Amino acid sequence: MTSKGTPQIKQTLPAPELPEVRNGAVSLKDVPTAGLRFIVPEHSDIKNGDIVVVRFGEAGDDCPWETKHTVDRPVSFTLHVPRTVLLDLTGKTAYAVYWVDKHPYPGSRSVAVKVTH
Repeated sequence: MTSKGTPQIKQTLPAPELPEVRNGAVSLKDVPTAGLRFIVPEHSDIKNGDIVVVRFGEAGDDCPWETKHTVDRPVSFTLHVPRTVLLDLTGKTAYAVYWVDKHPYPGSRSVAVKVTH
């Protein structure tokens, strides 16, 4: 994943939770039809009305999967990385990261995920 279009984030938020990932890898056979669960944990730096940017992609990828979620209540929430994205990343290492789209851009550390069949 490239830093192109990514603000300089402060890694103050917990890493995303990826329940289907085991020992740093995810097998497509373990991913539900809805997609890989990407859980953004509750944190005091994420407030009502904030926009959270979620990204999952390969290092050097100019078009990783990215979505934005407007927080309506400051609690943890789950988004789904589509299976088609995972199919494109099969055999590669992807990185999961999220940040709050406001200065000073509090964000998570990235989590490496090897995508397998």
